[in-house]
Amino acid sequence: MLAKPQFPNTIWDGDTDSPWRTSRIDVKAPDSFDWDRVVSEVIAVQEVVLDLYTNPPAGATGPIGSDGIVGATGVPGATGATGVTGATGPAGSGGGSLSHATKVYFDGNQIVSAFQIVKITFNNISFDVGGCWDAENNRYVASEGGIYQVSGCIDFPNWPGRGFMCFAKNAETIFLNVSNKAGDTNSLILAATTTIELAANDFVEMWCVHMKNPSIEFWGGESEMFLSIHKID
Repeated sequence: MLAKPQFPNTIWDGDTDSPWRTSRIDVKAPDSFDWDRVVSEVIAVQEVVLDLYTNPPAGATGPIGSDGIVGATGVPGATGATGVTGATGPAGSGGGSLSHATKVYFDGNQIVSAFQIVKITFNNISFDVGGCWDAENNRYVASEGGIYQVSGCIDFPNWPGRGFMCFAKNAETIFLNVSNKAGDTNSLILAATTTIELAANDFVEMWCVHMKNPSIEFWGGESEMFLSIHKID
C-alpha cells in the first residue's frame, strides 16, 4: 500500500535477525526489529499525509458561477477634436419643382361683343401641378394659402380700338391691365403680370372688355391667349 522510498527494507518474516513477526497481524511479541519496522512505517505514513496536505491533488472543476452585477456606467470621455472638413460635393442638378403651378390657354376663336365684360374661357391645359384648375368654371382655385404670381395674355386681331383685361379674385377685380392701348390695324396684344395673396379656396379668373363695334373674334393659341398662375411662397 505504501511505496515511499524511505520505508525500511526489512520484511515481516518471523526471523529473529529481522522483525520477529511474519505480518502486521501476527500476535507474536515484537522484538526490537519489529518496533523499528513499526516506527519506520508510521513515519512514512506521516510523510505521505504531509505531502498530500502540502500538495493536494487537483479536484474536479466546479460549476461556473452566475454572472455578477453589472457595474455602474462610467463617466463619458471628453469630446474629441473636430475632424477635417470634407471636400465640397458636386453641384446639384437644379432646384425642386413648384408645388402649385398651372397654365391654361384657349386654342379656338372666342367672339366677344363690344362694351361687355367677358370672362375668358380656356379649353386646354399646358400643365396643372397641384390640380387647382377648375375647368367647369374656368377659374383657378387655390388649394392652400400663400403668395401667387398671376400672368395672362389676350390677342385682339385687326384692332383699331381699345381693350382692357383684368384678373379677378373671388369675382372682384384685383388688377386692371395698365398696358391697355389703342392697337394698329393688325392686332392688339394685352399682357399683364401681378402678385397676389390667396387663401385656401380663393379663386382667380381672367376677364376682358373691348370698345370696337359690334364684336370681335379673339385669336386663340398657347402663346396668344393664356392664364398662368403659380405659388411662389
